[in-house]
Amino acid sequence: MTDSVRPKLTSEDIVIIVVCTLGLIGGVILFYLNSPPIIISLFLATGLSALVYRFLGGIEYAVFGIGALKLAGVGAFLIGSAFWINSYLEKQLVNIFEPGINNWIAIDYEGNPIDVKIFGSNSVSKPDSAIFYDKPRRINFEGNRYLISSKKKPNFILGYVENADLSAAKLFNDLDDGLSDFIVTARLRENTSDITLDALPFRLNTQEFNYGHTKYRLVDNDGRLVLEDILVGRQAKILKLSGKFYLAAVVEFKHHDKKAKKNYSKFAFGKINPQITLVSDKSTTIK
Repeated sequence: MTDSVRPKLTSEDIVIIVVCTLGLIGGVILFYLNSPPIIISLFLATGLSALVYRFLGGIEYAVFGIGALKLAGVGAFLIGSAFWINSYLEKQLVNIFEPGINNWIAIDYEGNPIDVKIFGSNSVSKPDSAIFYDKPRRINFEGNRYLISSKKKPNFILGYVENADLSAAKLFNDLDDGLSDFIVTARLRENTSDITLDALPFRLNTQEFNYGHTKYRLVDNDGRLVLEDILVGRQAKILKLSGKFYLAAVVEFKHHDKKAKKNYSKFAFGKINPQITLVSDKSTTIK
């Protein structure tokens, strides 16, 4: 009996096996790493070409052409395989995202919407600036600021606002102690004009007084009418003028004298200073 001779791998065989293995395994790994389809295709085509060239009978009669350019043999098989695999990968990678690309948007780390281009897929366009306009959000106090979060996922923080932001939006939950620029006038007769109210940005003009009804006007420094109003009895009102709040009140009056010259009203005015007081035990849903 003669001993069977085991075929030995040549150095060429080892190189081809290594190339084949790297090409096929590398292509699969690159696919799961979301690499561009053309790169994946070249790896897979290289592995297949090495496999066919050495172990599946060769590719002597393979021909691949692009216009006037024609390739034959291994080169034809390599390029042809890469083109064929690439065409199928590009179609498959369009649906690689879950949810689909039409159901989400991209933003940068500052919260600004951005355009995104995705290899092998459609691009994600920058959303309209009003996309979140009608989406409810939750606001919670933490530290020294208010955190804005998703209503459905409160742990996902979208950003924060500070006291200055809330004040700029004319929001407040507290009033400063007392009134600033508070003034009480003298007893004023009917139809008294141009009464200065110290630091307040308007002047007082009285009108008719009739059985507890005190008519008056407020004008600005240029004489333009700001407000025309009536206070009944010792009534007090909060006025909103040019985005600021003021108190207007009658603290004393006499309107029952038949002689109009003896009728009078005494006014009080002051500026109200609303402010934000930090509250740590409440959360609010804002729209």
